[in-house]
Amino acid sequence: NAITSYSDSITFNLSQEGLYLIQKDTSDSRGLPIMIVDKYFPKPAKLDQLIEPLIYITQKEEWKILDSDSATKKDFDQYWLGITKSTERAKKVIKTYYDRIEEANQFFTTYKEGWKTDRGMIYAVFGVPNRVIRGADKEIWYYNATKISQAIDFEFIRVNSIFSNNHYVLIRDRRYSNVWYQEINNLRKARY
Repeated sequence: NAITSYSDSITFNLSQEGLYLIQKDTSDSRGLPIMIVDKYFPKPAKLDQLIEPLIYITQKEEWKILDSDSATKKDFDQYWLGITKSTERAKKVIKTYYDRIEEANQFFTTYKEGWKTDRGMIYAVFGVPNRVIRGADKEIWYYNATKISQAIDFEFIRVNSIFSNNHYVLIRDRRYSNVWYQEINNLRKARY
């Protein structure tokens, strides 16, 4: 993880996972952001990497158990079996959900892992949008109505920062609330 400048005059050893910002001067509005991730990224592989993204689809009591320092693989397995009520359904939902998390990491990682971004959150729960319209500083994702879900669109605006010029933030709207919980329920019951 050693990074050497083009002139070979400066060498950095960035060995710990995290976000680094290299600037010529701290008052500068520009810099070189570098994100160091573990060797499995973008795929979640360790137990904590598998548990963290569950924040979007767990209920309060479920999250309390999974988010504790004492959470085990058994707790993780019991969570999935508890919500799906079947090993086969659990396998299906786990594959779908973690494929989405991995894809969110591939598509939306900026200065944080893709699943932690607003686009990653929507992607993890709703999957691939049916249509995307991109403008200079915004994206609108459209999801068609299905037998179990109503049509919805999500609007994201680009927010530039010193870390990224490709970070999008969801414009929050109360109309998302019912659809959000409905889609989480569909996902938890393997109806999608």
